[in-house]
Amino acid sequence: MKVQNKESLSARQKRVIIPGRGIRLNDDHGELKVTTWNVKTLYKDGKLENAVREMRRYRWDILGVSEVRCIECGDIPSYDSTHFYYSGGQKHRFGVGFIVTREVRECVTGYVPRSDRVMLLQLNTKPIKTNLIQVYAPTSESTEAECENFYKDLDAVLKLVKKHELIMVMGDFNAKVGDTPEHNIVGPHGLGTRNDRGDRLIEFCTEYSLTIMNTWFDLPKRRLYTWQSPAHTCDKIVRNQIDYICVNYRYRNAVTSVKTYPGADIESDHNPVASKIRLKPKRVQKAKPNKVLNVQRFKDEEVVQHFLEKTDEIIKMDITLTKSLYEHLKRLTLNGWIKGLM
Repeated sequence: MKVQNKESLSARQKRVIIPGRGIRLNDDHGELKVTTWNVKTLYKDGKLENAVREMRRYRWDILGVSEVRCIECGDIPSYDSTHFYYSGGQKHRFGVGFIVTREVRECVTGYVPRSDRVMLLQLNTKPIKTNLIQVYAPTSESTEAECENFYKDLDAVLKLVKKHELIMVMGDFNAKVGDTPEHNIVGPHGLGTRNDRGDRLIEFCTEYSLTIMNTWFDLPKRRLYTWQSPAHTCDKIVRNQIDYICVNYRYRNAVTSVKTYPGADIESDHNPVASKIRLKPKRVQKAKPNKVLNVQRFKDEEVVQHFLEKTDEIIKMDITLTKSLYEHLKRLTLNGWIKGLM
């Protein structure tokens, strides 16, 4: 599906505010399924519909997508009552976005399309707000300058959110953190050997107190790897873990599951990484709109006369009440003064 341009790059620094509803955090009666997936492209005809079909098949509520290859940024209604938020560049390369269900759409309060590699989606939650950040990091062939620019964009987006809010940074980081535990950041169930980009990711997570959640669940390796190399064969297995879901450490226990789905199909060499979080949609009452006076009615003489009569009644009532209150206070003051003399 070819997405139409909805918003210019000059508007990227502007937060798009959307009135919505709320979802309750840490409610034992429900879980929200949040997934990230490098889909290779959504610019090709039928790919967006394919992504929505896989969302429905696995019952995901939110799907963060990398390498969507859409240009510019915006949001549009999508297939099967879903909604697509996207952030791209001037060319059909890179790009990130979110596909959400109708129920989640009603909870979205705003989004920030920072660049073609970083996008923020905000949800109105109870008792705290939730911030989802979808990323697509530069590959290993990219320069160090490109990598640092990517993390600068991440820093800029994280400055827009408060530290006490739930923050989830997810996507294709093109980094290997390996299977060596690292304090509260990397768990004992990662894959492979850490590389330089993995060190940079850990440095970033340390700065913002983030935990890489898909390294903390003891699962078979087929549920851990997120990318399969084109050089992979039956005799030579080349699979890595380079897509991650990171959550601020204080809310790590709200995440009950993180695993990949090798069976999901969208013509991509990446597997989706799906998480379950204790979140439940909940309606929030919208503010009542201010009443607007119809001043055109004052052209009618009868309406004007009725208005003047009512106004006189209110003024007379206020004067009567004011006099009564004055006399009451006067008596109290006089009685108090007399008692003071006795």
